[in-house]
Amino acid sequence: MPSAKLASQEHIIEKIHQIEKEIRETPYHKGTEHHIGLLRARLAILRQKLENQEAKKSGHGGKTTFLVRKQGDASCLLLGPPSVGKSTLLNRLTNTQSQTGDYAFTTKRVIPGMLFYQNAKIQLFDAPGLLPDGPLHYGQGRQILTTVRGSDLLILVFDLQTYSHLPDILRKLNEAGVRLNREKPLLKVFPQRGSETIVEGNLTPQKAKVLIQISKELGLRGKRIVVPKPLTIDQYLDALLPNRIFLSAILVINKRDLLTTKQKEEIEHFIRQFDLDPIFISAQQNKGLKNLKKVIWQKLKLIKITFISKHTGREKIVIGRQGETVKALSPFSDFSQFKKLYLVKNGQRQETSWEYYPRGGEVFLLI
Repeated sequence: MPSAKLASQEHIIEKIHQIEKEIRETPYHKGTEHHIGLLRARLAILRQKLENQEAKKSGHGGKTTFLVRKQGDASCLLLGPPSVGKSTLLNRLTNTQSQTGDYAFTTKRVIPGMLFYQNAKIQLFDAPGLLPDGPLHYGQGRQILTTVRGSDLLILVFDLQTYSHLPDILRKLNEAGVRLNREKPLLKVFPQRGSETIVEGNLTPQKAKVLIQISKELGLRGKRIVVPKPLTIDQYLDALLPNRIFLSAILVINKRDLLTTKQKEEIEHFIRQFDLDPIFISAQQNKGLKNLKKVIWQKLKLIKITFISKHTGREKIVIGRQGETVKALSPFSDFSQFKKLYLVKNGQRQETSWEYYPRGGEVFLLI
């Protein structure tokens, strides 16, 4: 006889399938927008409950965990179907000895490795193969999802035999709250007295009504929510739900040495509809990896700058992210010891501010 927890989990999964079916079968137009919006909110809540149950179960004697301590300046996850060469790629990029084979599911756990590039330490994780129809909210799929959410960049790896599974895997990631190559929608939420929920912004009365009902469905009462610019219902949910993650991603097509020109063109044509530019490599033959490293660096928005202290004469190379100030990146915690900060370019000094945003490659002299 199934336990109460198992029965509860099965009930949630059944409810998820019912709501998904109702959303699919309900034509979307102005008259159904309100109803579908509420269904999506309920679906998001149920998926979160299912995920929370799995998290509690894993914390009490779960057999497998994919939590790996993050190290270095950034982390990337290699994710894709079985047997596409992720382990071989990890080995080539990091000199890690991850087991490889010509059969599916060689990798049983997350294998970490370190890529050294441009003085940066970029941690790479090789995850077990992800099946197109495999769930991501429970079981091993939830553990993979945990690793996805802890990464700075997702590297999707496919080959000629599996690239057609891309839409299914992208759909699974999207259903799990992973938003690839998108910015988080901007909302401002303020507390207010009482239990009334107010949604303000450039909205029609009907749209405001829908968003208020969705907010209440999510348990947001006694809030004033300001919408700076028009959002879809999905974007509104993305801005409010805590389990949403916005992650940069690149797409790698491995085993390019086995592709004909026509096959390569067919893959490019197929993938174009997903707003992803494929990077063709051969991990086995070590081809295309130089370009892949460059794209990884760019997608992570990493920068390398050099600090020179005139007091000690020591030079320090720092790896940071675009959008960080010199002050945030400085390896020196005591700024009072320096009177001036100079940007050194072509042998010339130009005094600058600690709030300057470096673009990478600059040298700063501290006096």
